[in-house]
Amino acid sequence: MEYQDFLFELGTEELPPKTLQLLSQALTESVTQQLTAAGLTFSAPKTFATPRRLGLFLSALSVKQADKIIEKKGPAVQAAFKAGKPTPAMLGFAKSCGVAADALETIQTDKGERLVYRSTVPGKHVRTLMPEIINTAINALPIAKRMRWGMSKETFVRPVHWVVMLLGDEIINTTLFGLNSERKTWGHRVHAPQALIIKTPAHYENLLKTAGKVMTSFEMRRAQIKTSAEQLARQAGGTVVIHDELLDEITALTEWPVALTGTFDRDFLKLPREVIAAVMEKHQKYFFVNDAQGNLLPVFICIANLESQDTAQIIAGNERVIRPRLADAQFFYETDLKKSLISQRERLKTVVFQKALGTLFDKTTRIAQLAKQTGPAFISETCTDSEKTQQLHNIEQAALLCKSDLVCDMVAEFPELQGITGRYYAQQEGLPQQVSLALQEQYLPRFSGDALPTTTAGKALALAEKIDTLVGMFGINKAPSGNKDPFSLRRLALGAVRIIIEQVTVSAMHLLQLDQLISQSIAQFQQQGVQFTLTESDLKKQLTDFMLERLKNWSYSEQGISTAVFLAVKAAKPENLANFYRRMQGVQKFCNHESALTINRLVQANKRIANILSKSDIPDIPTDVNSSLLQEAAEKALYEQLCQLQSATSVSSVKPDQINMPEDYLSQLAVLKDPVDQFFDQVMVNVEDLQLRRNRYALLQQFRNLFLQVADISFI
Repeated sequence: MEYQDFLFELGTEELPPKTLQLLSQALTESVTQQLTAAGLTFSAPKTFATPRRLGLFLSALSVKQADKIIEKKGPAVQAAFKAGKPTPAMLGFAKSCGVAADALETIQTDKGERLVYRSTVPGKHVRTLMPEIINTAINALPIAKRMRWGMSKETFVRPVHWVVMLLGDEIINTTLFGLNSERKTWGHRVHAPQALIIKTPAHYENLLKTAGKVMTSFEMRRAQIKTSAEQLARQAGGTVVIHDELLDEITALTEWPVALTGTFDRDFLKLPREVIAAVMEKHQKYFFVNDAQGNLLPVFICIANLESQDTAQIIAGNERVIRPRLADAQFFYETDLKKSLISQRERLKTVVFQKALGTLFDKTTRIAQLAKQTGPAFISETCTDSEKTQQLHNIEQAALLCKSDLVCDMVAEFPELQGITGRYYAQQEGLPQQVSLALQEQYLPRFSGDALPTTTAGKALALAEKIDTLVGMFGINKAPSGNKDPFSLRRLALGAVRIIIEQVTVSAMHLLQLDQLISQSIAQFQQQGVQFTLTESDLKKQLTDFMLERLKNWSYSEQGISTAVFLAVKAAKPENLANFYRRMQGVQKFCNHESALTINRLVQANKRIANILSKSDIPDIPTDVNSSLLQEAAEKALYEQLCQLQSATSVSSVKPDQINMPEDYLSQLAVLKDPVDQFFDQVMVNVEDLQLRRNRYALLQQFRNLFLQVADISFI
C-alpha cells in the first residue's frame, strides 16, 4: 500500500472571527469521516485556520482504496441445467451479472451447489475521490448566510481567491468556486503579499511561517497571544485578565499576532470596572490588567496583526482610539447619575416590551406584585416581623426599578451592562444594598451552570421576572418551536427551575407551588387587560410541562439523574418543584446504593400491583385493611410488615413534602421485597369472594401508597 501526505487550503477574504473555529472543525470532521467511510487510512490530521484561510493536512494518507471482491449468488445448479443445457434461470442470472454463462462458477452451500459470480472491483485512487470529498465538506459547512461575489454564481461565507490541493508533490486537479487547484498560496497581506510555492504538504506550515509571516495553526497563535499578554502584564506590574471568548476572537483576527502595551488616563478608573472592561473587550478587543489587589490598572494590552519597526505609533494610535471611548462612557455615566431610577421608570411607559403584553412599565408593575407574593419563600424564618416587612419593601422597590436602567444612556451604548448599570446607579442614589444588588441579580442565572442570586430580593426578583416573561409568551402562543427560541424561553425556564429547587428551603416549599405561581402571574396580566390566546388551564399545562422538561434535561446532564427516575417521580405528582427535585435525588441515590436485585424485585412488585389495581372492577378501592379477613400466612406477613413500617417515626402518616431524606425512606421500604414476593407466590388476589378480594386490593393499595409518597418506582 502506498501512502502520501495530503494538503488542502482554501484562501479567502477575511472570515468571520466568531465562526472561524467552527468552520475549521466542521471541514476537518467531514473530510476525515468521508475518507474513513471510503476505506482510506491516514494519520495526524492537522487543521489550519487564519482570517484568510481554511486548511487541512493529513499525514500518510493511503492513495488507493483496496480492491473489492463482489460475490453474487445465483440459482441452484440443479435448476441451472436441463438436459445438459442452460435453463432460462441460469441465462437470466448471467445476463444480470453482465457475463456469459460459462463465466459463472459453482459453490457448495448448506442447501447444495449454487451458481455464483465473482468479480473484483478495483479500488479508486484518492486523486479521483478527493475532489468530491472536499466539495461535499465545503457545501456542508455550517454557514448561516452565504454571499456571492463578482459575476460568479458560486456562494460562500466570503469571496474565495485560491485553492490548494496537493497529494505528495502532485497537484490534485479540481475546480472549486470557479478556481483551479494549484500549489500557490499567499502570505501576510503586509509582510509577504507575494505568491508562495508549496512543494509538498509537509513544507506548507513552515513555509508560511518563515516566508509568509503567517502562523497557520489556530492553537499556536492562541498560545502565543496568551503568553505574550501575560508577560507584558507582569512587566506593567499586574495580571492580565483573559476571557476565552475574547482570546478566541482575537486569535481569529490575526495571522501574525504581536502583543503591545498601552495606557489611558488614571481619571477614567473612577468609572465602574465593568464599564471599562466593556469598552476594552467588546469595543476595542483589548485585554485589561489588574493589580495585586484585583483593582484595574490604567493599562491595556492590544494585539497587532503585524510586526512594526515603530511600535510606538501603533500604541499611540490605540491610545487615541480608547481615550474618546472612555470619555463617552464617562459622559454617559455622569449624565445618567443626574436622573433617579424612579424618574427613569416613567420613560418605560413609551418602551414596548411586547406588542400584546404591554410596555416595560407594565412589566415592572406585574413583576413587583409577583415578587412580593414569592418573596416570603426566600425570607429566613429567623427574621423578625419588622425585618420581614423591610425585606418585602426591598423586593417591591427593586422590582419597580428593575428595568429603569434600560432607558439610560450607558445601556443604550453598552447593552451588555443592563442590570450592572442599575446596580451602580442604585448605589449612587443610596438605595439599600439588597435593592441595588437585586437589580443586577434579576438576570441570574444567565446560562446553565451560572451563579444564582445571593440576596433575598435578588432571588424573588429573578424568579418573578422570568415567570412573568414565560407566562406572557406562552399565553400569546409564543412558545419555542423545534430549535427556534427567539425569546430564550428555555434559558429563562431553566433559570426559574434552578432558583426554586436550589434556593427554597424545605420549610418554605409550600409557599412556592408552581401551579399557584403561574396563576398569580396570569392574574397580573388579567388586571392589565392583557388577552391571552391560550385558556388558563392550557397555559398552565403547557408551561408546567415545559419547565419540567427543562428540569429533566438539566438533572440528567448536570446531576446524572436518569430519565426513568424523573418519570417515576413525575407519576407521583409532587406538589412543587423543590420537592420534585429532592425526590429525584433521593430515588437516584436509592437506586445507586441498593443492590440491583433488590431494586428489580421492588420495581416488578410495583408494576404488578399497578397493573392489578388498574384492571380492578371495584370502583373505589379501600385503603384500610380488615385484619380479620386475612387468611393466608403470606398476606398476614405482608400486612404485619406494612403495619410495622407505618408505625415507624419516619414513615408513619408522613406527608410527601415532609420527607426530608427520600433515599432513607425508600431504604426502609426495601424490607418489603421478601413479603411481597411471597404474597404473590402464595396468595390469589382476584378471588370470587368480593369481600376478600376488596381486602386484598386494600392491602396492595396500602403497599403501593407507601412508595407513592416519594415516587412510582414501577417506571424505573
